[in-house]
Formats: sequence, C-alpha cells, structure tokens
Amino acid sequence: MAVSVLIATITFSIWNAFRYGGPLLLFTSWLGRMGSGNYSEVLTEKERKRVFRKNGKVRLQYRLYSEVITAFYEMAEQLSLAEKERKQLETTREEWMTGISHDLRTPLSTIQGYGHMLESGHYNWNEEELKEIGQTLRDKSEYMVELVEDFSLAFKLKNNVVVLETKKVDVHQLLQHIVLKFVNDRTIENVHFSYVPAHLQPFIQADPRWFERMLDNLIFNAIKHNPKNTTITISTAIKSDCVLITIQDDGIGMDEETQKNLFDRYYRGTNTTEKTEGAGLGMSIAKAICELHKGHTEVRSTLHEGTAIILHLPLSADQQPD
Repeated sequence: MAVSVLIATITFSIWNAFRYGGPLLLFTSWLGRMGSGNYSEVLTEKERKRVFRKNGKVRLQYRLYSEVITAFYEMAEQLSLAEKERKQLETTREEWMTGISHDLRTPLSTIQGYGHMLESGHYNWNEEELKEIGQTLRDKSEYMVELVEDFSLAFKLKNNVVVLETKKVDVHQLLQHIVLKFVNDRTIENVHFSYVPAHLQPFIQADPRWFERMLDNLIFNAIKHNPKNTTITISTAIKSDCVLITIQDDGIGMDEETQKNLFDRYYRGTNTTEKTEGAGLGMSIAKAICELHKGHTEVRSTLHEGTAIILHLPLSADQQPD
C-alpha cells in the first residue's frame, strides 16, 4: 500500500506539474517576446496548436488559463496599437520638424547672404538698392514670424487649446467680406475671383475671426499653387442641415497622393518661393478650425482641371439673425 500511495503521489505530482507548469512556461515565453517588443505574436504557430483545438476551443490542459490567455491577447493588441501610434507620432514629428527646418533655412539663407554683402563693404549701394534689400529682409523676417506662429497655432489646435467665441453669423455677409478683401488686394495679380451664393441665406454658429483665418488659408493655397489667370470661385449651397462652402479653382489640380495627405500632415510645407509642392501648415490649420466648428472637409481634384475644397458646416438651429 505504501508503494502504491507513493506511486500515486508521484503520478499526481507529475500530472499537476505538467498541468500548471506547462502553461506557465508558455506565458514566460510570451513575456519574453513582449519584452523584446514583439507584440504581434502572442503564441507561435507551434504553441497555438498546443493550446487550441482545430475547432478553436482551448484544450483541457489549458482550460484553467483560458481567461489569462484571452487577457494576454487583448493586452498584446493594445500594446501593438500603442506602438503603431507611437511610431506614427514620431514620423509626423520628424516630418514637421524637417519641413519647418527646410522652410526656415530658405529665408535665413537670404538674410545671411545680404548681411554678409552689407558687412563686407565691397559694394556701393545706392538708395534704391538699399530700399530693395530692406524690403526683402523685412519680407523674409515676416515670413519666418508667420511660420513660427503657424507652428504654434497648429500645436494648440491639435491639443484642443484654442477656444472659440462663437455667435450666429450670416455666411453670405462674411464670405462677401473675405472675397472682397482678396479682390481689392493689389499684391495679388492675374487671379480672378468669383462669389456664387446660395439662394437661401444661411446662418451658422461661428467665431468670425477663426472662420476668416480658415477661408484665408484655403484661398491663399489656391492662389499659391496655381498658375497665372487662375479663376477661384467661392460658392455656397444648403444641403439638409448643413451649409456647403466650396473653394474651387480651375488650376493644375492634384494627384491622389497629394489629395490624401493634403490636410493630415506637414506634407511638404509652405516656402518662400512662389510655386512649391505641398500645402504646409495652412491647410492643416484650416481643417482643424473647420472641425472646431463641428464641420468636416472634403477634397475633389483632377489633374490639369482644378481642385475643389468643400467645407461642410452645420446650420444654426435658428436660421434668423439675432
């Protein structure tokens, strides 16, 4: 009997060691993979066959740990998602810093070049030339200040720091003011503007200052990235409970890749040259302001035919002015 009890005890101990120790070794293996950053593989193919039957159910040996295995899979999924978001954030940060560094380098090179020329004393500048140099230096400096301010604003918008002071506004009245501002701007040459309002008079809840900034960015982008004699049409339409504001041009258009990245990141960046690729911070800021007004943006474009940026903004609950 003693021998029988001893054998039974040893057998029971081995069975328990196999039942409880095997899964623990399995979890240790997974924790090792997690420590090395391999979140996508909770179990190897070989381990998966040991744990699960062909019908997907957990084998009897591992059934005691089924909840733990499920929790591991959920944790791995969350860690994998967090890792992807971290990499995306790092990529975006690098793109923004690269774009801004590139754009700051251009005006800085001009300022530095003129500074060396003025410092050298090798040139006899007349009054007209000095005035021209001063104008160039001022323009480049103002551009740099605007770029830094845009970067700061984009950061604030991304982190929901900007607070809107909304009120009921007449969309037609506000758009007329914005379009007239561009029409009367003598620095803008060889660009034609048109305004086509909807038959009904739409009202929305908006912060006029930020609303104007949004439209300015979109119109400036249409001016900047299109050839001379481009026509830019701003129009409105009412659809269901929204007003659609469209900024359309008959310019060079965009390919699918540019459309895809137009609002989402610092795709290429504004530059001090007149014609550049990409949209820079201005478009990202415009999209963020639209979303602050509880709206969304849409892009339609065909190469060599033009581009339309459509803003979908909710109408005011009361369509009559205060």
